[in-house]
Amino acid sequence: MSQSSSSPLNSSPRTVIHLQNCQTIAYPSVGGIVLGHFSAVELSYLNLPRFHNTDRSSDPAEEDDLALRMLSLGAHWWPSYKLYARHIEEMNDVSIPYEFHFPPNVKVAYPSSGNGVWVLKFSADWPCFDDEYVRARYLPGKPDKWEERVGMCLSMDDRCEVLKGFGAKFYGSPGECEDLLGTIEEAVERGRVYEALLKKMEDLRYVAEWREWIKESYEQSEESYEQSEESYEQSEESYEQSEESYEQSEESYEQSEESYEQIEGNDQQIEETYEQSDDL
Repeated sequence: MSQSSSSPLNSSPRTVIHLQNCQTIAYPSVGGIVLGHFSAVELSYLNLPRFHNTDRSSDPAEEDDLALRMLSLGAHWWPSYKLYARHIEEMNDVSIPYEFHFPPNVKVAYPSSGNGVWVLKFSADWPCFDDEYVRARYLPGKPDKWEERVGMCLSMDDRCEVLKGFGAKFYGSPGECEDLLGTIEEAVERGRVYEALLKKMEDLRYVAEWREWIKESYEQSEESYEQSEESYEQSEESYEQSEESYEQSEESYEQSEESYEQIEGNDQQIEETYEQSDDL
């Protein structure tokens, strides 16, 4: 199931529960929104209800606090819900490849020991079914069975194991991970970068050029792969030739040893003949 943009744009919901996750929004005092899609385990971590939708708080300090805690779980700041909704719809329904133009999915788990954090990052793009859009992603796509495995977690420790199984990276502290921002101001700064990139994706000419670039990049990566395969085959062939040369060298060495022994035998016979001559 794709990330939904079904929340009413004129209301201020905090949580909207969907089939596989809960869309969660905080409204920081600096403006904009912090938005994430969380599992039941993450909702418990945020001290949010898991069984019904909720609305925003009237207390700005409470909203700022929630925004910071959501950032620690990989959420992103957006200037408006409208911008998010427009582009997530484009990605999911029209299958325009966004790559680095759209914030990646950052998935996080904190061990109950309090030591470190596990972080998994993958592209927000969904699979494109037209061969023209097949591409080498700048990030890996969403892992197979992602929702199923995450949905079975009962604790953050379970979530740690699932993320580890998907290849997550461990950090000694959240501050070591560039994707986990410690302040709302940092999140706004990064969000502005994505805002500018997304504005480009609203330009039809830019999108056409972007698609062409992706197609060329895919063809180049295919060509590089074929060259790598060819190099590997040549390396294999060189290795076999080296093995063959080594065997021939071994054989030559054995023949040399044999010749040396024959020479030694001849020398001994000459010495014996010489001694016999002396006797005469």
